Amino acid sequence: MKPSAPLLVVLMLISLAACSADSESTETSPDNSSAQVPAIIFLQYLNQQAPTLLCEQDPQIACLQMPGELCQASVKAAQERCGPKLLEQWPASFAETQENATRYAREYRNCMLQDWVTEFGLQEKRLAACGIDLD
Repeated sequence: MKPSAPLLVVLMLISLAACSADSESTETSPDNSSAQVPAIIFLQYLNQQAPTLLCEQDPQIACLQMPGELCQASVKAAQERCGPKLLEQWPASFAETQENATRYAREYRNCMLQDWVTEFGLQEKRLAACGIDLD
């Protein structure tokens, strides 16, 4: 069974954050069981991966039947608006947990989709028909 796109995002982000934390830390502390992920690094990673993950691997977005080039252009345009907005809302860094990776990846995806509704006229009922809920 192929994992869903949000799960792939979470798994890749957790592994990326783990690698990043390992390369930055030279000593381990039993009291520090959870490394911190800078929000800007997490956002940069999402921005790099979003065109592929959202437009090619997300089955709910595939349900929208957007041409690939249109989807990727829409993602790039939405990134310019969502990035600064999310950085204002997110803490400067957060604990490297699956729960946080899932939460912030979901907020990123929802911001993209909400931007498509606002800026490009994508209808929320069309999103709902594909099982996408922006709440």
